[in-house]
Amino acid sequence: MSATRTHTGGFDVCVVGGAGHVGLPLSIVFAARGLRVLIYDINERALETIERGLMPFMERGAEPMLRQALDRVSVKEAVAEVAAVTGTPRRDVYQRALALDKERGHGR
Repeated sequence: MSATRTHTGGFDVCVVGGAGHVGLPLSIVFAARGLRVLIYDINERALETIERGLMPFMERGAEPMLRQALDRVSVKEAVAEVAAVTGTPRRDVYQRALALDKERGHGR
């Protein structure tokens, strides 16, 4: 994608899969709260649509919010590899979750 909005400074948050049905509304809400948002996705057509201030899918009431948020949103095509890291669950939380699964008949 050749036209990417640039911002001075960095971003507050990057939403991977940010052009999708979950990621884009989340990105819009973050931007509406004043965060600088990088929308990161492999769907080039959706990213181009977003840059024009249009929703790439139907989401009632989202398009005006997207247009208002465009000065705090940047879009980027995904690279070949992305590493997503989440925190390791605490042992006590993990053990409690396993116990609940077992009680419900879902455990191993």
